[in-house]
Amino acid sequence: MNMGDLARKAGVSKTVISAIINDKVGQGVYVSEKKRKEILALIKKHNYVPHKSARALSLRKSNNIAFIIHSLTPYFAQVWEELLQVAYEHGLEVITYITENSDEKEEEYFNLLRDGRVDGILTCAFTKTSPERYERYAAPPYNLKIMSIGPQLNKVPSVYFDGTQAGKIAAEHLVQCGCKQLCFAGGELDTYPRYISFAETAKTHNLPEPERFHTQVESFSLIQDGIRTFFDRSSLPDGIFAYNDIVGVAIIREANLRGIKIPEQLKIIGHDNTGICNYPIPTLTSLVSDIRQTAEVAVKSLVAMINNRKPDKFFTKIPVKLVKRNST
Repeated sequence: MNMGDLARKAGVSKTVISAIINDKVGQGVYVSEKKRKEILALIKKHNYVPHKSARALSLRKSNNIAFIIHSLTPYFAQVWEELLQVAYEHGLEVITYITENSDEKEEEYFNLLRDGRVDGILTCAFTKTSPERYERYAAPPYNLKIMSIGPQLNKVPSVYFDGTQAGKIAAEHLVQCGCKQLCFAGGELDTYPRYISFAETAKTHNLPEPERFHTQVESFSLIQDGIRTFFDRSSLPDGIFAYNDIVGVAIIREANLRGIKIPEQLKIIGHDNTGICNYPIPTLTSLVSDIRQTAEVAVKSLVAMINNRKPDKFFTKIPVKLVKRNST
């Protein structure tokens, strides 16, 4: 049964049926309470479900949001799961797009999402070119509603863990464990707040500037290739802060293969505190931020923007804390 069939059976127009389904009675369409209840009973009896695209067209809302991520690594999978739950509580469905670290794919997705299939975009696929892209698509003529789960931006709202706090905690812990030569492993940008803070904290303890080892951070096999090259050198640091837990686990694996004792000779801290921290021997110390809180802030802010309101905060920092395990 379609809306026309339902309208004929109820003896009213399709406009009246639409107004009742979308709770718009009294907004230009008037129906007695008795008739409204009769129509609702009819809808229930015939198990009528309105066509979503037609409903979206009439309401000018799809109740869909896009979620753009690099890949489904343990961290992104955790964020994705929390976002699905929070979005569900707001009556929203999530359409996921995976960039595989490709700037071209992210650009393609933003261009695709101009057609109104979603009401807003949550993006967690930050690269060097992302800030310009987000700002361009958030401005006229596109005017997309964009919320970033990533570093602070000038013109697009965002939520992210406190990188400055993360770098400080990691360096302080490694220093307290007796490390004298620190290293930051993973990622491509030297402007990460966690690296800057990590280096500045090392300096306050009169240690040399931490080495910066660049490597891919999403694919375990590609990370492992880079880590082998790193371990081939004659001298190694004694304390490493890994960009994420996958990099940290890859370092533990390579150290074990080469007979380097952890934590006696090398201490390692990961980031994100995902489930994989418990799998290697020794288990991986890691930093954790509240992913549920991140998801709640991201969705709540995006909903405000969809409804043409400003988010409570333009940038929200999520605190981090250290979870100690055997790698330190």
